[in-house]
Amino acid sequence: PIMYYLYLESFAVLWHNDEKVLVYNTLNSKSIEFENSGIVKEKVELLGDAKNLYFVELSDVEMGDDKLAKFISQIKNIFAGNIVKKSDLGSKPVHIPPKLKLKIYRRMQSNGDVINQKISENLRGVVIYITGECDQGCELCEVQYKQVLFCKKSNLEISFEDLERVVLQIESSLLSTVNIVGGNIFKYSQWENLLKLIDESNLTFNMYNHKNNIPSTSELRKLSKSNIIFNVLLDEIGEGEFISLVDRFDEADVNRRYIFVVKTISDYAKVSNLIDRFSIKRYRILPVYDGNNLDFFRSYVFLNKSEILLSKQTRLQLFAKEIINMNNFGKIIYFSDGSVATNTNVKSIGRITEPLNRIIRNEFEFKSSWFTTRLTIDPCNSCIFKFLCSSPSNYEFFMGKYDFCTGVHKEVPCGI
Repeated sequence: PIMYYLYLESFAVLWHNDEKVLVYNTLNSKSIEFENSGIVKEKVELLGDAKNLYFVELSDVEMGDDKLAKFISQIKNIFAGNIVKKSDLGSKPVHIPPKLKLKIYRRMQSNGDVINQKISENLRGVVIYITGECDQGCELCEVQYKQVLFCKKSNLEISFEDLERVVLQIESSLLSTVNIVGGNIFKYSQWENLLKLIDESNLTFNMYNHKNNIPSTSELRKLSKSNIIFNVLLDEIGEGEFISLVDRFDEADVNRRYIFVVKTISDYAKVSNLIDRFSIKRYRILPVYDGNNLDFFRSYVFLNKSEILLSKQTRLQLFAKEIINMNNFGKIIYFSDGSVATNTNVKSIGRITEPLNRIIRNEFEFKSSWFTTRLTIDPCNSCIFKFLCSSPSNYEFFMGKYDFCTGVHKEVPCGI
């Protein structure tokens, strides 16, 4: 018989389960779905085996199978692969798949200290709730911060000694920014010391505070520094109040960003109007689930199947999502009670008194959120589209629900 190779291009990705085969071209975002049965299933198993390097042998007799011929034709149509006569090749080509590189500690001293100091290079973001002190009584106080970066009320605060030590550790990492949140950050008992620390630091400080806790213009002027970005948290606001707020920040000459929280399409329309009318350049619009707006999320937050399939993703990104949560990996949160977590919806993995490297090591051991992928949760782990979807998001962590899809991922929650 005449022998051939069926091969996939190095930029193509193959997934399969008992029912379907999915081939995705990362260059043009085109894909095919095919029934996984018969000789197609046999060849797909071999094609997906890493040691075969995306090549599988076919005989001319096997290529006469109608289903296999159709499968090959569809692969060729999206430019994800082709066939070639074995005799035309001097040797079998090699397609080496990408490998995810994590700087994980390999061994530890007897006292538990990490020897591989490069573990800190896994750090991607730090949030510090310096205080929970706040005089407001916001209805969604215990809801919003679990979904988006927002303030959180409590009766505790971080000591300045602990805060300074954490900041110094961050300065020794690859991070260039740190996020400071409350409560009302202006009620932090060591506020003046914090401002001095900011002056002496090479980090950029993203500071977050609710619109109802904005101080006098004279106090705001203290934040007119090149390494401070003030993020104004806005859950509900009228035009008059917004005008007054903008004027106050203009007068204080503070570098700022507006964070708008929306719960309905009406909220979104009002926010969009404010942004357009006042030519706001630096802003974010973040949806929040309040228990009564699931329809809003289904219509405007969750992605449908066609959007998922058309999203442009590199092969390395897709492989990474098999191992890490792209929304959470590298994030550390210090709470005002001294506890440390990787997500506002998971258990603590340490205390603020522990070295940063040890905190990161704890997450590699406990796997609280950095490694929560579609592969690790039901019902996503059996879905053929699980790695094309975004990683599980804070919305899903908060709701404790990951099956917003109907059927086979016709609707998929997007990450934040």
